[in-house]
Amino acid sequence: MQLGLPSCARCSKMLQFEKVFFPNSVRSFSTSKAAYVKSVWRKTWPTFKERLAQQNLEEKRFPIPRKAQDKRLPWEYPKQADQKATFKHRRWYDVYYERWVDTYPRVKGKYCIGYKDKRQLLFDMETPNELFYFLLDRYPRKKYIINSFDEASPISNISYYYQYLTHTKYVHGMPYQIQNAKVDEEYMNDLRSFVNETLMMKYDVNFSEETDPLKKEQSIKEKCFATIMKYLATTLSTENNQLLDCEIDHNAENSLFWLNGRGFLKWTQPDDMAVPYQCHDKPFLQIRTKEPLPEFSPWLGEFSTTSQIPSFYTTPHVFKLEHKQYRNMISPGYKLFGGDVTQNYHSAMLEEELDQLPPPVYDPCPHGHTQLFLLPKQYSREWYRENAEHSDITGEIDEHLKGHGIMSGWVWTAAQAHYNFNWMDNDVTRPFCSQTIITDGQWLSFYCYQLNTIAVDADNLPNNDRRNICYGRTSMKLFDEITPEGVVGLNDNTLQLLVKFVANGKEQYESVVSTAEEVAKHDASLLVQESDPDVPEIELQKPTQKVSRDDQRRRDEEEAKRIEEKSKTFRERVMGYLK
Repeated sequence: MQLGLPSCARCSKMLQFEKVFFPNSVRSFSTSKAAYVKSVWRKTWPTFKERLAQQNLEEKRFPIPRKAQDKRLPWEYPKQADQKATFKHRRWYDVYYERWVDTYPRVKGKYCIGYKDKRQLLFDMETPNELFYFLLDRYPRKKYIINSFDEASPISNISYYYQYLTHTKYVHGMPYQIQNAKVDEEYMNDLRSFVNETLMMKYDVNFSEETDPLKKEQSIKEKCFATIMKYLATTLSTENNQLLDCEIDHNAENSLFWLNGRGFLKWTQPDDMAVPYQCHDKPFLQIRTKEPLPEFSPWLGEFSTTSQIPSFYTTPHVFKLEHKQYRNMISPGYKLFGGDVTQNYHSAMLEEELDQLPPPVYDPCPHGHTQLFLLPKQYSREWYRENAEHSDITGEIDEHLKGHGIMSGWVWTAAQAHYNFNWMDNDVTRPFCSQTIITDGQWLSFYCYQLNTIAVDADNLPNNDRRNICYGRTSMKLFDEITPEGVVGLNDNTLQLLVKFVANGKEQYESVVSTAEEVAKHDASLLVQESDPDVPEIELQKPTQKVSRDDQRRRDEEEAKRIEEKSKTFRERVMGYLK
């Protein structure tokens, strides 16, 4: 029960209210001369009888409508002839008991989503709405909250841990159709001037009304990159027809609830319970299209079924992850459908138009194309350098960015797969692809994610040979500096890759990819990140960027020692040898 809202004394149910506005002529005090709008709260269900009709029926007290519900036909119901429809209703009204009854299938036997043999009921679902009711709302236990980007995370080599959670192989490099796509030089000239003018808005005093320096800097980044992405989506629509009818979301929230591995949740629970995870990802901007992106690697090819995924057997408690209990959520940034809600049925019944209910309205652009992330305003690459808080952890910059790209691609594509009526026991039959761009305003990281499987739970994973794939290229500099005279050091390679990402689609794929053998040969030439089998601990792994950084540091130390030795006099050298 929520505080501040009254409840019915007879049924102990929270009353539903709606806000009603009165005209300006209504005054609460006769002495007041100010004209204002007064608002009051009016009950949505005015009478006790109507409020009682909203309750679900108990099986012991109302066996007849419950049995009738179990025997219902898919598109018409046994009681009311006027409730026939072209789609399956979420509710039907029992005239005899004067109650609304949900059309969800009833649980027969034991049901628990933590075990495969106890969730066979999910195959009886007919709509995604019914699937989410049993997949999400019927799991009330606590879950671990995963952050796609956590700068202060205690996990070293976090990309390996995210590979384990999502069953993803990370590939250093870009897919074949992105790597070999061509960019028109005339278009690049126009883009350079446009990006230069857009980034120069940083010096416009009216460009942001924020007074806090961090918030103002973040607001400028949001406006600049939103302008650049909209320019690319508009001007490249002639080359990519998928962008003609695309939808652009701002500040969307992508959510995913999934199971991976087994372990204890409480001292009173067995240690073979499925471990639940929840991730809420918040892209600043995302582009959705009517048609899906073409696959980055053949779904039936060898590259999608090979490579070793890092393993992890320690409880997530050691990583200080949040362990909370609230409603589980799955969303790719938009609602599944609109229009089919409870209030519509009650209003239609009162107006005697129950047979004229319109079907649910689904989003015309359900496929994800590209999403853009801005790192938090507190983020700074300088923070990773050695200071009083920690030692030199500059190698963790790319690790956090790689983990961000893996988790963001997994959440967005897996949520789309669930909206497509797939779940852990009913795996995907085609790949779901998406693109992710992460930036702090100056540095950009690019990722291409291909979802090949969502069956990553402990029951299905031993018999699942598919791997999800994440292509990535981290820390590409967009420019060196912004001055009042203009942008210094604008990087053409970064701009070209940005254009290739937005222009990616069916036309670009057909113009670049000729045979599957070329794609397989290109994939085989890329470096895949795998854990060392002799040292399986995640914190002891040596990612590519850390190895190259250590080699560079060793070469710098040797060069400094050589210069120091060369600058010494003959006497100092002899004395050093004698010591």
